[in-house]
Amino acid sequence: MAYSLPYDTTRRSTRAVFTPEELRTLHTMAVNHVMRTGSSDFKHCRTFYRNKLPEYFRQCKLDDNNIMKVYLKDNNGDPKSIINGQIKGLFFATSVDPITDMFCRGKLIKLNLTNNDFLKRMSGMVFVTDNVWVEVLYTEDVDLSRPDCTFSTVYSRGTSTPGGLPKNPSCTVCNLPTATARTTSDDLEALLAKLRMF
Repeated sequence: MAYSLPYDTTRRSTRAVFTPEELRTLHTMAVNHVMRTGSSDFKHCRTFYRNKLPEYFRQCKLDDNNIMKVYLKDNNGDPKSIINGQIKGLFFATSVDPITDMFCRGKLIKLNLTNNDFLKRMSGMVFVTDNVWVEVLYTEDVDLSRPDCTFSTVYSRGTSTPGGLPKNPSCTVCNLPTATARTTSDDLEALLAKLRMF
């Protein structure tokens, strides 16, 4: 089976992304971590929130007619994530709608909305596991004038690092074991060099 990546001719660069096998391995590692860290109890999730300063919401109101507009996913998290720089959305944290972007189909692991180890939807309610941080990428604009949108307290700084904050490369919980992580930028450059010979 062959996989192709969109090539951005304006950047003139390529990047390595996770193979389907590597994604499955990361998913298994995350599930095992949830099970190892104690209970896998689910708590009723009453809200999803955008951890942004009041200025962000004022800007949405003044510049975007009270709409939180989707934006291109930056490089926050793993540099090999297939969605970095490829799809638009808004990240919400939890204290749902499924992603409908066609880009994700066939490239990400589809989780069952009613039976997975992180987030569940049952009887019209959402439940989230209480021992990992869960974020949801919502792929549509959000109207802040909706009656179910309210303002909450900002946690931490309420801002993000421009371009995204990469994950810790030495973390043994969320990184593939070295033997499993076969695709490197050197491998990709070597492959591109061979292709240029033809």
